[in-house]
Amino acid sequence: MKETIEAKAEYKNLSYTEPKDNFDRSKVPAAKVAKLVPLPNYWTSNFNNGDKAIGINNNDIPKVNIQFTMPIGHRYEPKSGLAVLLTSLMEESKKKHSAEEIGNILERLGSEVSFYANDNEVGLYISALKQNLDSTLKIAEEMLFMPKFDQEDFESVKKRTVRWYY
Repeated sequence: MKETIEAKAEYKNLSYTEPKDNFDRSKVPAAKVAKLVPLPNYWTSNFNNGDKAIGINNNDIPKVNIQFTMPIGHRYEPKSGLAVLLTSLMEESKKKHSAEEIGNILERLGSEVSFYANDNEVGLYISALKQNLDSTLKIAEEMLFMPKFDQEDFESVKKRTVRWYY
């Protein structure tokens, strides 16, 4: 069945005008000089153990963001998915608090503590209001140094990780 479209009144007086270019489309245009991106003022610090820190000060919001990375991501795994499995387990239950309790504490503080893995690194991200930084760092310390690593959490995370990868 062939359908026909009736011209609506609003389109009756329209006409098509072919665009006219003022350049030759068969030639690649010359690249322009790249503009420099303005960077904020930043500070650097070297720790006694060789670790380095880079940061910026922004006083618009009384918030602190910390990101710590280690060069042990997917690229360095002997078996695919280990970095994601590890970082997922780091967000599960701890010896003192369950994952749900930690989530509730962080929510009340307006803070975030999360672990992640990518191709090149495994990282820890912390975000907190300045006045809640000490409390948030205590939770981050518990998450980092007191994982429970129980079998139930492992099986749950393993199932989610395998589903994500395969």
